[in-house]
Amino acid sequence: MSVNYRTKLLYGKNYAEISMRDELHIIFHGNNYEPPRARWGLFRQVKRDKDLHPVICPHCRKIGVQDHSKNHICQYCLGVGYLWEESWIKFYQWPGRGAASSSGGKKKYIDYGVLETNSHVIYLEIGFQPTVLDKLIQILLDDEGEPIKPIQRSHMYDIRAVDHYRLDNARTEYYRLLCNRQTVGFIGQPLNQFSPGDLRRP
Repeated sequence: MSVNYRTKLLYGKNYAEISMRDELHIIFHGNNYEPPRARWGLFRQVKRDKDLHPVICPHCRKIGVQDHSKNHICQYCLGVGYLWEESWIKFYQWPGRGAASSSGGKKKYIDYGVLETNSHVIYLEIGFQPTVLDKLIQILLDDEGEPIKPIQRSHMYDIRAVDHYRLDNARTEYYRLLCNRQTVGFIGQPLNQFSPGDLRRP
C-alpha cells in the first residue's frame, strides 16, 4: 500500500517536509522575509594530495620540525605544519558555554559555575568538507556586517570535532563544528579560560 504524503509549496517546490539545507541557507543568507544571520570569515583549508593525504609544509620537512612551538613558527605555513589555502566563507557562531560538552575530547560535564569562554559551536553549509586540521578565521566587520578592507584577522578557530548532521538518505544537511577560539597573535591553548596563551604570528 502506498502512502500519499500531503505536500505544500516550500522553497518554490512541492515538498512533503521542510529541507534542513534550505532552512539553513535562509538563516545564513536571508530571503524576502528573513534577514541574513551568518557572518563573513575565511576558511583556511589544508591542501591534500591525490590520495587525500595532507601536504606537509616543505620548509618544515626540510628543517625537520614536527611540533611547532613559541620557539619556532614557520614563515610559510604559520605553524600549521601543512600547506593551506584560504577562501571566503559564511558561518553561524554560537558560544559553547553550556553545562555539558560531549565531543572533541572535552570532558562530558563542566564544573558547576565554570564558563568555557573560548569554546564555540559553529555551523557551516555543505560544500566545504571541514576537518580537524582546518581553521576558521574571524575577520573584522564594519557596522553593516561587511568585511573591513584590507582584511583584518581577529580570531582563529581551532576545530576540535566535526559533526556531519545527516537526515534523509543519510545525506549531510550541514556541519556542526566544536571549536576553540584563539586570538590572532597567540598560539596554543590559553593559559586559563580567561587569558590568552603564548604569542602566535598572525
